[in-house]
Amino acid sequence: IFESELFGYVKGAFSGAAGTKEGLIERADEGTLFLDEIGELADETQAKLLRVLESGHYFKLGDVRERKARCRLITATHKNLAGPASGFRQDLYYRINGFALELPRLRDRKEDIPLLARAFLSEAGYAYSKNVKDLSGGAMERLLAHDWPGNIRELKWCIHRAVATTAKDVLDRDDLVLGPGEKATAEGTSETIVLKDAVEDVEKKCIAAAMVAAKNNKTEAARILGISVRQLHYKLKQYSL
Repeated sequence: IFESELFGYVKGAFSGAAGTKEGLIERADEGTLFLDEIGELADETQAKLLRVLESGHYFKLGDVRERKARCRLITATHKNLAGPASGFRQDLYYRINGFALELPRLRDRKEDIPLLARAFLSEAGYAYSKNVKDLSGGAMERLLAHDWPGNIRELKWCIHRAVATTAKDVLDRDDLVLGPGEKATAEGTSETIVLKDAVEDVEKKCIAAAMVAAKNNKTEAARILGISVRQLHYKLKQYSL
């Protein structure tokens, strides 16, 4: 599936290929192609990507015509890919490591948290059709005090969960669920909710909100949620949505 997305394919390349598809390399023509979590790439695809980088050419799946790759490649990973113990092809590692930037962990640059949190707040408000204007001082204090082991992704989905479940126009500290061991307090009661149940409830609400925002277009809803269409189908069935 990844190779068909990266290289594209021609009609009849495989079962279900009813037409020709433009790949990411072709779409990024004379621009930049960004591949996130490059360390998760399958061995076979690593070899094919290396051939593209070495030769500057590629083939669409099922095609015999060689095409020129004309794009800049930027990759990212949370893993250390250096050395055979990493499980990553070292010839590919050295090929993509021409110029490396190490992004500090979020806990080491907490001055970025307010800007990021408000950006995610705006994003979540649009995704879930909520008019949540800002975070309270108490909410921001909680965000700044947290250690953020999941870095920016953890911050993003912390804000998305809060926006999806709140009825307020300003997020307060009690709207935020931080850390795997934390329990959320139900608004207006002293009842506590087990995190697993709270997460499932939030996930269900997020998916329902995304489907509304996407006008029931599953591809668009999956894009809003940052998951695959296959995952979305599974979740819709799981929650009977």
